Amino acid sequence: MTIMHIMSKKGIPIIPCVAVILIGASCISGQRERSYRNNYVRQIPSGEAVTAVEDIDGARTYQFFFKIKEPTDCIRIVINAIYTTDTLPPKKVSVKTFFLVEKLFNIGMFHQKEREIYTTVAQNFSSQWEHQPSVTICTSKTEPLQKLDPVSRYRVRYSALSDSPFLFTLTISADTEIYTGF
Repeated sequence: MTIMHIMSKKGIPIIPCVAVILIGASCISGQRERSYRNNYVRQIPSGEAVTAVEDIDGARTYQFFFKIKEPTDCIRIVINAIYTTDTLPPKKVSVKTFFLVEKLFNIGMFHQKEREIYTTVAQNFSSQWEHQPSVTICTSKTEPLQKLDPVSRYRVRYSALSDSPFLFTLTISADTEIYTGF
C-alpha cells in the first residue's frame, strides 16, 4: 500500500500534504538564487534593436550578440519588456518576453555549404508557451554545445510577440566579463 492510499483511507487530504512535503524538501535543501560577480545590463528600445531574420512565432524578433571573457560554469539571462501606454497619464506595463539563447557552431567539417550555424542552448518558454522570466545555462564538460567558453559567440533572440514599441532590459549575469559590440 502506498502512502497516498493510506492517507486517502484515513481521510487526510492528499494535496495539502504533498504541498507540505515539497515545500519542506525545498527548505531542507537550502537552495537559493545563485549570485554572480558580474552583471551586464543594457536597455534597448525596440526601435534601436537589431532585427533578427529568424522570428519567434511569426512576431517581430530582435537579436543581441555576446561573448564571455573566460570559461565559466554558469550564466543567467533575464530580459524584461516595458510598454508605455498612450493614455494620459502614460502607464508603464511589463510584458512577457520570450527568448532563445544560441551558440555559434562551426559545422564546416560536416557540411560543405554552410560553415557556421546557431544552435539553441536554452530558451525561456516551453512548447506550450509556458514562460519563465529567466534562464540559467550551465556548462557541460562532455557536451561541446553546452560548454561555456570564450571562443564561442552567443546570440540571444527575443520577442514580446507584438509590434508595439517596447523598452527591453537585457541582463546577463556571470562570474566573468561579458563582451558585446564585435
